[in-house]
Amino acid sequence: MRAYLTETDYARRMDETVLPYLAARRQDRTLAGYDGVGLFCSCFSADEPRGTVTVVHGFTESIEKYRELIWVFLSDGLNVVVYEQRGHGRSHRDVADKKLTHVNRFTDYVKDLDRVLAQTADFRTGPQYLFSHSMGGAVSALFLEERPAVFARAVLSSPMIAPARGGLPAWATRAGFKFFLGLRLDRRRMITPAGAADGPVPVRAAYFESLKQSSPDFQNAHPTHRWGYEAQMVTGKVLAPGKPEAVVTPVLLFSAGRDGVVLPEPQQELARRLPDCTLKTIPDATHEIFAMGDAILHPYLDDVLDFFR
Repeated sequence: MRAYLTETDYARRMDETVLPYLAARRQDRTLAGYDGVGLFCSCFSADEPRGTVTVVHGFTESIEKYRELIWVFLSDGLNVVVYEQRGHGRSHRDVADKKLTHVNRFTDYVKDLDRVLAQTADFRTGPQYLFSHSMGGAVSALFLEERPAVFARAVLSSPMIAPARGGLPAWATRAGFKFFLGLRLDRRRMITPAGAADGPVPVRAAYFESLKQSSPDFQNAHPTHRWGYEAQMVTGKVLAPGKPEAVVTPVLLFSAGRDGVVLPEPQQELARRLPDCTLKTIPDATHEIFAMGDAILHPYLDDVLDFFR
């Protein structure tokens, strides 16, 4: 039986048990993105590795948000490679304000993932697995469509196949972004929020928020107009004719039943069109399933680890 952290005394166990364990197995690197910019990366070594999982984080996140999940993977015998995507954490940013999240083209994220894999080849062992969340799920879906044979298995957790639009039709949202881009406000803060509020804050989310406030590098909060536009255009890229059908990697796709950040219907379409996909909807989960309470998180982790075997 696997041993997970519980909500009881969570912060103390993170600080006294998880963090020392991770520190003893962690190597930090600065990698080059596809265009040479710096990407901060951490490689974690399992004691007796049976494979390697690459983690692709979501919008406004950093490596540090995945401490508990990294510990779970290591405890199950998986090496972990996790990096901070451009515009996030300690990686290169195109805007000076660290509270803004900007990207010139969404495909920059996809090309960066390819470079990260190449530059961490010396660390990888055994079957290669992929875990991704939200924005990282969209990056990963695009990567799997372009490079179908790289990973043995892939988890897309609440993937951002289409971001929430506040009830607006897609055409109106795109038109609004094009208006701001036409005014050359690409790098200005997006006026409307990227997604709706996502439910109550359990103990894990509270811990992450405390960590986020510990450094300006972790305080991404707002998308730019360019990021918003690129995010809206992702749907057509991921669900383009023939693209999902080209994926050969078995996929486990988690959809949160109370997600206020991304739309469920495009996730469902992707799952239908992928040749080998299991769709698991968790009715009571909000967007960040890996930050939910024990009753939801522990079965979710069991599903992920069982899939990576």
